[in-house]
Amino acid sequence: MKVKKLHQSQFAVLMRKKPHLGSLLEGKSASIIGSSLYNLALLTLASQQKDPALAISLVSLLGYLPDIIDPFTAYLSDREEKHLKRGSS
Repeated sequence: MKVKKLHQSQFAVLMRKKPHLGSLLEGKSASIIGSSLYNLALLTLASQQKDPALAISLVSLLGYLPDIIDPFTAYLSDREEKHLKRGSS
């Protein structure tokens, strides 16, 4: 897939033609803001524990867990989708 740079006016035209992209953009923005606030609260809580260095390290390490398992869940999801398509044919 080739990605080209959009100018501001082209972006506005694209958003008018495909309003679902605006919804996706809003949803992703809300997700990023929510994740940032959650991480801030979790780090604040971890810094108030008996051993703050260990707690903050564990929070940081476990924060990468979704990124680590993402390829496996994507593979399983794709495999299940192909299985369902074969079954309905």
